Amino acid sequence: MSITIDIDEQLVADLGREEVDREFKKAIERLELRKLARQMAEDLKDIDLTNDPDWQRAREEAWKQYRHRYNLAEDGSRQG
Repeated sequence: MSITIDIDEQLVADLGREEVDREFKKAIERLELRKLARQMAEDLKDIDLTNDPDWQRAREEAWKQYRHRYNLAEDGSRQG
């Protein structure tokens, strides 16, 4: 697909053709990432981690492993 965009000649003269091209390429990359993020969000709607026993086990193990970083007791309360 091809899109034609009118750009002020002075803008191109001030910034240079290479910089303008670079900025358009970056904009297209951001749009592609946004599209992928939307697809991922749509895919995640089908995943129910709340009721997934493997996810729950992994979450509990991670909590046991990293709880000390937050200075919390086993019951989740703050330790002095």
